[in-house]
Amino acid sequence: LPTETEENIIDLLWDDVHALRSCSLTCRAWLPRSRLHLLYAIILRNREHLIALQDTLEKYPARRLLVHSVTTAPKPRKSSPRSLIEVFPLALLMQLSNLRCWKISQTTTKVIKRREALSFHRTTLTRLRYSSIDELHLTSIRLASCTEFIRLILALPRLRKLHCDDL
Repeated sequence: LPTETEENIIDLLWDDVHALRSCSLTCRAWLPRSRLHLLYAIILRNREHLIALQDTLEKYPARRLLVHSVTTAPKPRKSSPRSLIEVFPLALLMQLSNLRCWKISQTTTKVIKRREALSFHRTTLTRLRYSSIDELHLTSIRLASCTEFIRLILALPRLRKLHCDDL
C-alpha cells in the first residue's frame, strides 16, 4: 500500500489507543503517525504514568509539541482511593507549549465515594497563568470552596471553554 493510504488508515484509528499501539509496533513506517495520535491526548491514571511521560518527554523534547490534551483522572482502587494529587501534572503542563485542553476528573466507585477537596496553592495558580490552556474540563471533583473555583478560572487567562460536571 502507498504510505499515504497507510497513514489515512492510522488517522481513522485516532481514538483507539490499543489499535494505535499495535500499529506503532507493527511497522517502523507506521510509528511516527501512530505516535502523533498517541501523544495528542494523554490520560494520566497514576503516578507511574506521570513519571513515565515526564521521562519520555525529557528524553525526547520534540515530542512535547505533539501533546494537545492532558487528562488527570486517577483510576480508583478498592483498597485505597487514588488521589488527584498523585497525578497532578503542574511541571508537565508548563513544558507543553501546544497544550490546549486540561481535563481533571476524580473517578469514584460504589465502594469509594469520598472525594478529597482540591485547593490550589497561590504559586501553582501563578504558574498556570503562563500555560497555553484554553479549554478546561472539571468532572466529579470537589473544590475546597467557590473561591477556589474562581481562583482556578482566573489563573487561566486564555480560557475560552469551560465544562463542569458533578462539582
